[in-house]
Amino acid sequence: MSDDLKVNSLQGLVQQVTSQSSMPDTMMNSLRYGQITLNRSLLTELYQEHGLIGVMIDQPVDDAFRGGVDVYCDELSGDDISELQDYLERDSIVQTYGQGIKWCRLFGGGGVVINAGQNMGQPFKIEKIEEWTPLTFLPVDRWELGLQVTGNLNDQLTAHIKELPYDYYGHRIHKSNVIRLMGREAPSLIRGMFSGWGVSELERLVRSFNAYLKHQNIVFELLDEAKIDVFSIQGFNSALATKQGTELTAQRIQLAAKLKSFQNALALDKEDAYEQKQISFGGLSEILGEIRKGIACDMRMPLTKLFGISASGFNAGDDDIENYNVMIETEIRSKYRTGLNQILRICCQKLFGFVPETLRFNYKPLRLISHKDESEMKTQGLNRVLAAFQNGLMASDNAVEQLNKEAIFKLDIPVEAALDLEELKEIRQGEDPPVVPSIAVGTKVVTG
Repeated sequence: MSDDLKVNSLQGLVQQVTSQSSMPDTMMNSLRYGQITLNRSLLTELYQEHGLIGVMIDQPVDDAFRGGVDVYCDELSGDDISELQDYLERDSIVQTYGQGIKWCRLFGGGGVVINAGQNMGQPFKIEKIEEWTPLTFLPVDRWELGLQVTGNLNDQLTAHIKELPYDYYGHRIHKSNVIRLMGREAPSLIRGMFSGWGVSELERLVRSFNAYLKHQNIVFELLDEAKIDVFSIQGFNSALATKQGTELTAQRIQLAAKLKSFQNALALDKEDAYEQKQISFGGLSEILGEIRKGIACDMRMPLTKLFGISASGFNAGDDDIENYNVMIETEIRSKYRTGLNQILRICCQKLFGFVPETLRFNYKPLRLISHKDESEMKTQGLNRVLAAFQNGLMASDNAVEQLNKEAIFKLDIPVEAALDLEELKEIRQGEDPPVVPSIAVGTKVVTG
């Protein structure tokens, strides 16, 4: 095979097949090799200056932890669980954990430092936490957790990387004192560039966000030149040949512009001509719409969340919100559930002196329902419990417990009400009603 037929790249293949000396901007020759994850200053300025970037980073996390969490535990009473949830809300612990996730999404990694008054250079011991122990959680990004790594980061059989301590502003911190949060994992070819951390969420947004910024810049430039005044002055070229003529011509144009601006009139020589040209903005809105779609596609977020644009046509937007909720469940709630569970265990140790083995939690529903829909759901839940009780599938005390668990009523039903349910069941089965004691009032007898 001759050298001119050898193909060593995609570009060479296209040139051989199409006989072209150059090719347009395609995926192959438009890739960049500089990773913005490594540019801490750039990411900071983007997050601080551009509201769109802030929404992309913060909104999914805020939605994921909206309303906190519901804690369940067989070893804790209802009052204990209420105390735990009050503690979480009072100290904004769930929000603090969410802030650590935001830094992780922005910088590709982060964590939450556990400050429980222990020697942070030594392994963290949860059993040493007591009721009077000061306990705070500090959200940090990957750049605040300095880590001197040596060796091959791609070698997953090497365990020494996980054992190295962190350097938090000069404080040596053992790895067990930090809840480590990892961003999206990079491919093995470039994984070693990130010192054991993940990739920023903005990496996949570079091209679409650049197109968005370029569109905005073009619009601003067109606004400055939306209307252009054209003066056709007789002898204009000859007047510019001298300094005095140039000054007089400039004064003439300035005077004409002033007269036009505040008097709505323009005085010109009979031989002169005036024309105003206006730039057309047609097609810019359609281009912006496509750019917005590209950004939403890259971030897996609907336009409603990113730009506040409501669904158009016959689409109510339910499918978009459902896909967005699935993204939150998979990329945020499931991924960072372990760290939140560790925080709850630490809080239980501080409040109750032990870590329950049956401790678990559920996130709040992502979809908000109306008051009418909520009322209908509670009515259906009440009917299901009563039907199970009447058919003998559930004892009276279990029925009351189930009603309280589903929060059918705003106040919990006392367990003593289970006796009334048993009496109601006997009445509906056709048995004799229970004897109701009478109370004498004056000369009359009133029965219950």
